[in-house]
Amino acid sequence: NLLSEGDKHDVHWKFGQKLRQLFNSACNLTDIFEVVNHLNKGRKVLFSDILDSRVLELAELNLQACKKAKSSVAAKEALAYVTVALECINKFGEEKRWNEHYDLTFMIYKELADSYYLDSDFENSRATLGLVLGKCKTNIEKANLLLLKLMQQTLQNELRDAVQTGISALSLCGVEVKSSSTEESFQATLQAEIASLKQLVE
Repeated sequence: NLLSEGDKHDVHWKFGQKLRQLFNSACNLTDIFEVVNHLNKGRKVLFSDILDSRVLELAELNLQACKKAKSSVAAKEALAYVTVALECINKFGEEKRWNEHYDLTFMIYKELADSYYLDSDFENSRATLGLVLGKCKTNIEKANLLLLKLMQQTLQNELRDAVQTGISALSLCGVEVKSSSTEESFQATLQAEIASLKQLVE
């Protein structure tokens, strides 16, 4: 192969950009994976320029690809895409990414926590949730993350912890719930909390 590593990055980046233009002109991003895969392979070209708008664009595309991979039950692929999105947003300092690009940063960390969980990396999932909970601007955002935590605790059969998480989340939305003592009432409380939270935060 006569192409240097730098040339290969450049080819992937230009080809990915061309595919993106073609998809945009057709108002169709159904094959976002092909676009993002080429752009990701050539992203060193982008990072050498550090054009904020293009870095943010690549982060957003990888976030889209992550969500689509999750909907296709492709956990490892989803984690790979959101990891690149995180790499992109981390090109900005912590203060800048949370102050100037808050919405995108928030969504990347939320999807990262969920993707870790789906890939059975429970420790990193909880650590990521803890990190982003400390950055939330609104109670609804906190409640949304706590709903994610509650669902994870429920799936791991940590029902008492899940109920307490649900109570905390509902209280952030102005809803007070009393915890119950029996196992049956815990189950009922938990299901009621999940239903209420979904209505409040979605």
